[in-house]
Amino acid sequence: MSPSHPWMAVLTLGFAACVGGTEAPKNQVNCSGPDAATQHVVLASKYDQSCKVDSDCVAVGEGSLCEPCAWACTSASINAKALAQYQEDTDGHDTLDGSCICPVEPKPLCCGGTCSFVLSCSDAGTD
Repeated sequence: MSPSHPWMAVLTLGFAACVGGTEAPKNQVNCSGPDAATQHVVLASKYDQSCKVDSDCVAVGEGSLCEPCAWACTSASINAKALAQYQEDTDGHDTLDGSCICPVEPKPLCCGGTCSFVLSCSDAGTD
């Protein structure tokens, strides 16, 4: 089906670009099964969490990829060098940006050589 007006083609192409085109997400998971919420879980512990200083760490979300608000809010931290892999692993999964109510979150800290998501290193037991 071709657009009847030239502006429709531009509008259609603009919309496709806005929503990511026609390319499917790299790591789309099937969230329709009964065990999907427990099978498709992203955990910070699966990524490098080593650090020397606080700036080595970045905040990430953890939880089921099938429950967007479970992992859309940051709740853990990983080494900044592992962020690209984390982003690749979660590519295409809806985070419902703006519709999840996230609590005020602490900044990621380097506590005892491990990226931590706590208010202070004493909360992590590594003071």
